[in-house]
Amino acid sequence: MSVAMSVSSTSIPTVPADRITCLNHCAPREAESYVLYWMTAHRRLSRNYALQHAVEWAGRIGKPLLILEALEADYPWSSPRFHHFIGQGMVDSRRAALRTKTAYYPYIEPEPAAGRGLLRALAEKACVVVTDDYPCFFLPKLKRTCKELSSLALAVDSNGILPMRHPERVFTTAYSFRRFLQKELPQFVVEAPVPNPLEYHRRPSGLDQLVGPEIRARYPALLGEDGDRAFQAAANSTLNPGVDATSLVGGTSAAREMLGRFLSTRLAGYAERNHPDDDTQSHLSPYLHFGHISSHEIFDQVVSRYHWTPASLSETAKGSRSGWWNLPAEAEGFLDQLITWRELGFNMCAHNSDYAQYDSLPGWALETLADHADDPRPTTYSMAELESASTS
Repeated sequence: MSVAMSVSSTSIPTVPADRITCLNHCAPREAESYVLYWMTAHRRLSRNYALQHAVEWAGRIGKPLLILEALEADYPWSSPRFHHFIGQGMVDSRRAALRTKTAYYPYIEPEPAAGRGLLRALAEKACVVVTDDYPCFFLPKLKRTCKELSSLALAVDSNGILPMRHPERVFTTAYSFRRFLQKELPQFVVEAPVPNPLEYHRRPSGLDQLVGPEIRARYPALLGEDGDRAFQAAANSTLNPGVDATSLVGGTSAAREMLGRFLSTRLAGYAERNHPDDDTQSHLSPYLHFGHISSHEIFDQVVSRYHWTPASLSETAKGSRSGWWNLPAEAEGFLDQLITWRELGFNMCAHNSDYAQYDSLPGWALETLADHADDPRPTTYSMAELESASTS
């Protein structure tokens, strides 16, 4: 089914077609009440292609937008640490949604399976359902749930600079993937999700106007400004209760603060990061992992410091880690991590369904591991010692 749409010059920019996957064979139900965006991986309201596409549909059919962001109680490795971080991001997103008067439904399960049925209940009145295309962890199973919905369901890739499915094969080394990127990436660095897609949402509506009292009563939304319910849910997490929350704050606002500190105080030493005590790392990994900040935003912030333009790119694709961007060593080193290494993982997961299995490793890696399987180990640690960081 084609999901292309024509938009006027005043509409939100169209999301590139190679980032959109149709999940079922249903047609849009334009007589229903709203466009539903089910946020599962790209947990942010900025620079998010999936949200942007949902706003596209809302504008096209003249309907309000409803954003559902839910957090299960017993996903794999569930813990107060993850709950706190994700919950803080939900509080941050709720405040941003309030400023644009967009209906945002943040739901945290108080106990396992309490949220079962929420997506289907909301999808019953949805013209179109848009969700995140993320290839890892248990999220592909959530995406498959959309195949059974009665509305047109679409998954949108907002994971990285390169669309995940643009490469048609799995790359087994960073060198080979880097060579591919150096040939193909120039056409994509000029594309980017809009900074604030909700600014284009022309039919704002309140949550109580779109969602009936029965649903809201059965699945109470996280509505407290201070996020108390998010933290309470984290404290009551049923799995791994000993993995306590840390002082690291989640959410897009915190991610941007971390990015700013990295650029101003640590980026200069990034090329020489040979010892963890030097603390030259970006500390952006958890924010990227939970979708609180876009790699597009990070990329823009980095290259803008050097007045860089795509015309600066080298025309030679040699697969080298340095020289292609024509930027200082610290910037090139960081971009290699942000794009080459991070998106190499997405390439593997998007094209290889058994990516988490030992046998999925490339032949050279399996051979090396086998060669060293019997190496003497002066010290061995128990799982408990590893989990509690008691290895010194």
